[in-house]
Amino acid sequence: MKLDGKTIWKIILISVGAPIILNVLMWIPSFGLAATNTEGWLSFFGNYSGGIIGGIVAYIIAKSQIEHEKGERLLEEKEKEKFALNIVETFLYAELKINLDSIPNTVITALEEQSKGNLRGSYVWGNKQFTLDVYEEIKFELIKYNNVFVRDTVELYKLLKRFERVYEINKISRPHAKEYYVKFSSWKTRLDI
Repeated sequence: MKLDGKTIWKIILISVGAPIILNVLMWIPSFGLAATNTEGWLSFFGNYSGGIIGGIVAYIIAKSQIEHEKGERLLEEKEKEKFALNIVETFLYAELKINLDSIPNTVITALEEQSKGNLRGSYVWGNKQFTLDVYEEIKFELIKYNNVFVRDTVELYKLLKRFERVYEINKISRPHAKEYYVKFSSWKTRLDI
């Protein structure tokens, strides 16, 4: 929490003004019911100023602790992200490359043409079965990591599973054909590097 100059002056005014106002109120005749001696007032003001100083110190300590914990949490998130990337690269890249390489370039071109509405005639793909063994084995581990890279990889696997059910490319809707074309071609490029 950042304090601007106006807020700081308000805090100072209230901190200094409240005891002065209380002192003035103590001079109002109370018919012997209130303590008005100097020692009582000095004791009150000492406690009051000690409370303010203690509050300021507590605020500074709490703020630094929160900032420290925030930094720790960010480091932890980066470590988790690195670990998730390592899992995907180590275990899934090879399987994804094999699956995407099994899709002929003519199919990718047919998907592009279908997405534009230019595919003429029938183009039979024929329910190709992909290898998803590694993904099936570690997919529950991937759920633990909520980052873009893992989500993108899982999305590609879901797309491959959906594409297994495609028989004729010309029967795919244009938006689905575009989704297949964009994902497959971008991942093929990514994995060929």
